[in-house]
Amino acid sequence: KGRPTQSTGESVPYVVDCTEWTETPSAPVVASVIDETTGTDVKATVMPSGLPSVSGAKITLPLLTALTLGRRYRVEVQFTGPNAALYETHLRVQAV
Repeated sequence: KGRPTQSTGESVPYVVDCTEWTETPSAPVVASVIDETTGTDVKATVMPSGLPSVSGAKITLPLLTALTLGRRYRVEVQFTGPNAALYETHLRVQAV
C-alpha cells in the first residue's frame, strides 16, 4: 500500500482495518496525530472533534482536516483486542 495523500482543503475519515490483530477491536482512541516535520502532536488542530467508531474489524477515525501543505502526519491509533490486550497502529498521511 502506498501512503495516502490528502489535499489541504479536504476532510477525510480514514479507516483502520484491524483483522491483522483481531476481528473484534474495541475501545478505539486516536492517541495522537504527529506532524512529522516538527515532531509536535497536532491532534487538537487536525482532528478537533469526534470519536472513532467500530464496525466489524474496522475502525473509522474522526475527520482529519486542516492539514498544512507539504507536511506528513502520523495518526496513532490504540484499541483493545481479545483478553484486554492493548494494540497500537498508525497510518501516515502526506498533505498535498
